[in-house]
Amino acid sequence: MAFLCAAGSAEAASFADYVYQNAKTGNIAGIKNYLRRGYSIDAVSPNGYTALCFAVDNNDYRAYSRIRNLGADETHSCMRRVNPDNAADLAQRYDAVAANSGRTAFAGGSDDTMKYVAAGAAVAGAATAVALWADDDGGSSSGGGNPCGTGEEFVDGECRPIECPEGSHLVGNECVVDGECPTGQKMVDGQCVPIVCPPNTHLQGNLCVADGDVVVDNENDDDLYGIYSEEEDVFNLYSSPKYPDDEASIFLKNKGNGNVYGVYGFGNVYNSYVIGEYEGKQNPKKEGTGNITITDEGSGSVYGVFSRVDDVTELKEGYNARAFYQGTAIGNIDITHTGGGSTFGIFGDVRAYNARADYGGNAYGSITIRGDGNIYGLSGYSTATNAVSAFLGHNVTGVIDLYSKGNGDVYGMMISKDDIPGVGQPDTGQKLANWFAFNAYASGGGDNVEGTINIKNEGDGDVYGMYGGEQLFNAMSYGGQDEEGNPDGKAKGTINIANYGNGNVYGMYTPEAYDGAEGEQQPIIANNSDNGAQSVINLVNTGSGVTTGLRGGQRSHIENTGEININNLGDGTAVGIYGGAGSNILNRGKINIYRQAHTDAEDGTVHNPDGATGGTAYGIYAESGAQVINSGDITITGAEKGTGIYLEKGASLENTGNISFNGTSDAIVEDGSAVDIYGEGTNRASVDLNDMGGEIILGQGGRFFADALSGDMSVSEKTVMGSFGDEYVLSGSLQAENINDLNLKSKSAMFEANSQKNENGGYDVVLNRKDFDELLTDGEMAELLENNYADENGSAIFDSLKQAGTKADLQGASDNLFGKDVLPNFRREDALVYRSLSRQFNDNLFNRPDENYIGGYKHIDISTDSDGTLEGSDGEVHAAYGMLKGQAGNGLVYGMGASIANLKSDYDNGFSRKSNIFGLWMPLGYDFGNGTRWYSKLYAGYADGSYDRLTALGKFSSDFTEYQYGLSNEVRHSMNLGYGFTFEPLAELNFLGIYQDGYDEGNAEGALHSDSGNALSLEGGLGAYLTKEIKFSEDSRLGIQIGGVYYVEFMDPDDGTDISLNGLNGKYKLRNVSDDNRTVFSARVNYNYKDIMLYGNIEQEAGGSDALLIDAGMQYKF
Repeated sequence: MAFLCAAGSAEAASFADYVYQNAKTGNIAGIKNYLRRGYSIDAVSPNGYTALCFAVDNNDYRAYSRIRNLGADETHSCMRRVNPDNAADLAQRYDAVAANSGRTAFAGGSDDTMKYVAAGAAVAGAATAVALWADDDGGSSSGGGNPCGTGEEFVDGECRPIECPEGSHLVGNECVVDGECPTGQKMVDGQCVPIVCPPNTHLQGNLCVADGDVVVDNENDDDLYGIYSEEEDVFNLYSSPKYPDDEASIFLKNKGNGNVYGVYGFGNVYNSYVIGEYEGKQNPKKEGTGNITITDEGSGSVYGVFSRVDDVTELKEGYNARAFYQGTAIGNIDITHTGGGSTFGIFGDVRAYNARADYGGNAYGSITIRGDGNIYGLSGYSTATNAVSAFLGHNVTGVIDLYSKGNGDVYGMMISKDDIPGVGQPDTGQKLANWFAFNAYASGGGDNVEGTINIKNEGDGDVYGMYGGEQLFNAMSYGGQDEEGNPDGKAKGTINIANYGNGNVYGMYTPEAYDGAEGEQQPIIANNSDNGAQSVINLVNTGSGVTTGLRGGQRSHIENTGEININNLGDGTAVGIYGGAGSNILNRGKINIYRQAHTDAEDGTVHNPDGATGGTAYGIYAESGAQVINSGDITITGAEKGTGIYLEKGASLENTGNISFNGTSDAIVEDGSAVDIYGEGTNRASVDLNDMGGEIILGQGGRFFADALSGDMSVSEKTVMGSFGDEYVLSGSLQAENINDLNLKSKSAMFEANSQKNENGGYDVVLNRKDFDELLTDGEMAELLENNYADENGSAIFDSLKQAGTKADLQGASDNLFGKDVLPNFRREDALVYRSLSRQFNDNLFNRPDENYIGGYKHIDISTDSDGTLEGSDGEVHAAYGMLKGQAGNGLVYGMGASIANLKSDYDNGFSRKSNIFGLWMPLGYDFGNGTRWYSKLYAGYADGSYDRLTALGKFSSDFTEYQYGLSNEVRHSMNLGYGFTFEPLAELNFLGIYQDGYDEGNAEGALHSDSGNALSLEGGLGAYLTKEIKFSEDSRLGIQIGGVYYVEFMDPDDGTDISLNGLNGKYKLRNVSDDNRTVFSARVNYNYKDIMLYGNIEQEAGGSDALLIDAGMQYKF
């Protein structure tokens, strides 16, 4: 049972949460409704709290007292975990009030009191609150036969002062919650002022309700209103235990050209609103009917119900019928409009509903429109719903009947989606996540919901059963199953359209193009029959237009598990499902396109087709890039042209369903019907799959029928997943005599697809596994995988490898699973940071011998290309460093330095790592006095890092620690070339060791673990620098240096690190990669002003990873 649901989620809070939240707002009736059904007031949340403990934890006396009044246990074990001071204070206050009053005091409201009851997954899983205007007569009153004066009540034969509970005060005979207003008033700018109702309404409690029947005739061009409100929520019919009523009607006749409104309000607007019982009080008139009848001969627009808002962040709604607590609300809107203007049954600036019921209520909404302009049954800015039981309603029926004789467009339900932030989401400032429409929606609890849209169009405008928004659902049942396994709630959505004009017809259509932008949702169109839902679309077309059951825009998700029936009598085109470019199309239901006589449901006219065949028909039409999965039935008869499924070039198909096109004698027939037919034209004896332009995929259980099959056919990788077979046979897949020109290809690189003649005259498709040593270049990895496949270890690991489509993809997927694509990069990157800092210290040692105390900051951008199995990367380093040095008189130089570097890298495959590296440097050198200088630096470092690794099995993470040690040696000889130029040949011999303590990615299948390992590097280098210095003054000079060094690596980096993957037996040796024979070209610019130096440096490696380093920083001489 869902009590509170997050947006787009089925996760629910507990009954304890529900009790506390509703006790806070005073919805005691909602709580009692559940207590009567057997729920416990002491139910606990997942953390063991009762509602009373929640109230104590929040120091909420109002909720505490109400929950105690309902019998909550104040000694429950959770009381030992709450704030003891709060518990003692609240209990003392509660006991004192009860002792002084002699009864349970209750801060009552009146008919106006707005209660908010959690609505569960109210229409489309949105977190929504149900606004409930209900009788709340708990407050004291001297009405009726009370002989006492104001402020007193008659108790035990005498008049006693009315005592209001904590947090409320006495106004007349009413206890009013502090900060709120008494009955008949509202808060404006911090003051209580009288509520003033608009014309044709009167005040009931705090509600503005119609004055009985409203009858208005108008012949001028002014706008005409049955009820018009600029401020208050308004009701045509309102019926409750305190104010019972059974009927209210509005009759409007207009001959002018102004707009006409049955009920118009700035806020919530209701035609019929009925509460059957509340707080134990029964409504003697539990069934109430609101009628709005409009006849208009003018050219203006006509609205049955119009809900208007100025601030689109407000959640306001327009309703035809709304019911609570065993009440039955009936709403009838009947409009005849012959002036050519637009007509709306219900228009909501935010949301529009035909029929809605909650908590055992029943609602019946009927909208009938006859017009000759544009017609809209329901039009909502963000939401339109025909019939909905948002939270435990009972029977709900919404019927929309539209009849068009003009050339305007017709919409059964429309969402006019715009990108305005915050619609319907108070106080969030965020864009509304759901732009949705439901024909029928059931939330569970045994509710029965039915939404029907009937449209008859005799003009040439376009017709839409449901249009717009991001999510369109014909029917959805959200209630799960009852104890016997049956659906706990039923929803049936039916769309019937008869089009006798030449416009286009769409059962359900969302034109939205999804581009993946932040905050946007992928458009969804669903015509589903499952889990208690039943969806049916029936379309009839006698004209030349296009008739489509479901149509989605680019990259939309389109799903049919229900029925789509199209009677294409004319010469137009019929399409069961049409998917825009890049869409996902799933058909598990029935698509039936046929051509036969049709009898009009309204007037009985018989429409006959012009010939036995005609028009064009496509069961599914997919634009380029769309993906089609069909496991349903597609049956087409009477079409002159078309095909079961048509794919534009670049679309793909996986078929395991049955497809029949005309059943002609020249097609292969099985059991009287032609099945699995592809390609263009009527003749199906020979099929070239390449004529379809997209990829044809054979799935498990799929079959292709023809005399001859040719072209390219892929076999789905899903056919080999989930087990460890070496051979898979798809029996009877190719029912053809000739497949000589058919090219079979497995979509899994681990298998080879072949055909094999069977005894039934057709062919089986056989998939044979290839050995891993045929597929992988790494023999050690191939052997480990081969052994584990034979032992049937690591099902998820091998399923991920089976999805690789090519040998290269499989090699990449294997390298990725074992970390071979990125982990060896770590040593390279650490070495790049080490070398960059080493050269920074060398710049001071060789070029600034008189600067004995320096400190600086540098920023390095690192970019590496992919290298063999290694992914390329983009990284950056932020480093701070400092050094002090001293000189002996004999040319000896010595010193001490330190560095702190932060390294972050992002790799081409989505992998990322970060490290903090701390280093100590001990330089020692000698100046020979003839332009030759030598320096060595002893280095010790510590690195603390982590990484996130992405594989086909998910995201894996690990922390790691490194210990670094090194010794660099460099000798340079400086030669003055004159004109400020200096040439310096150099030689280097550098050693670096990195010890790593291993990786641990956790316990999930595919998680990697490694032993500790040591990586060593000894490289020698020869090169030279050319330097030019430009002196502007004694304090200002510019230095430019270019050069290059050629390095040779003398050692293998290591013997490898043993790694293992959870789910597989055995270990794999992961080896670091050395940068053999690389050249580093560099260019550096220094600008010195007094004691400050600014510099920029660029280095390009040729060979190895081809790393590019861009370095900039600042240095200060102390």
